[in-house]
Formats: sequence, structure tokens, C-alpha cells
Amino acid sequence: PRLLVIDEGHRLKNSSGSQTLRALNSLGSCEARLLITGTPIQNDLSEFWGVADFVCKGILGDLGTFRRVYERPIAASNTKSATRHQRSLGRSLSSSLERVTSAFVLRRLQRDVLKSVLPPRTEALIFCRPSGTQREIYLELTR
Repeated sequence: PRLLVIDEGHRLKNSSGSQTLRALNSLGSCEARLLITGTPIQNDLSEFWGVADFVCKGILGDLGTFRRVYERPIAASNTKSATRHQRSLGRSLSSSLERVTSAFVLRRLQRDVLKSVLPPRTEALIFCRPSGTQREIYLELTR
């Protein structure tokens, strides 16, 4: 195929044993791969590696190298006991990872996309008296 488009691309994750991933890889090479997802990272950075590696093979190295260079230091920087050096290193590596992947990752926030499509939100606060039954239930629950 010339173009492969996959919605919910985060489901590919990093499972080399995944039947879906094996089936997609069996299609052979294609000119472009497009993954659409609202959550590229759900649990850990190795899931992001799997998605990135599928789209742009080898861009982040092999999984072992990626874990050693990016995932472990970034995870360590986010712990409660992280040192100042670990936090600084984590920020630096996160920025580096963003730069490396910016060539093939387009990130848009829902609020920014919807802003151009939806009218401004209107909020109204309306007070209503509870019915007799609602009042009885409320009083019973708050005793």
C-alpha cells in the first residue's frame, strides 16, 4: 500500500507478539504511515516507542537503548525522591525526545481544536427546590 492509516494507534503499543502489529508489518513497506490517537502515551514511554517505531522505524533506536537513554531517566526524574540532578536530566531528555519526534508527531489539544469549531461555552446556574421525595431522601442520607 502507498498509505497506511490507523485510528486508535496507541493500541499498537510495544507488543512484538501482537497479532495486529504482525499483520500490519506483513503488509510490507509503504510510502507513509499515519497513526491517529488521542493518547500516544498511556502507561509508560515504551508504549510511545512502539508507536513511534511503527511510524518511523529506528528513529528512537531499539527498545533496550530507548529504555536506557530516555525511559528510565525520565521515570526516575518524576519520582518523589528524585534529586535535583535527576529532575534536570529528566526535563532535558523530555525536551530532546520532543525535538527528535517533532518531525512526525503533530500534537493538538482538544480545547484548541474545538475553539475554532464550537461557539463559546455558556454557563447558567439555576437553583431548583427539591421535590418532597428528594428532600426526604436527602435528609435520610445526611443523618
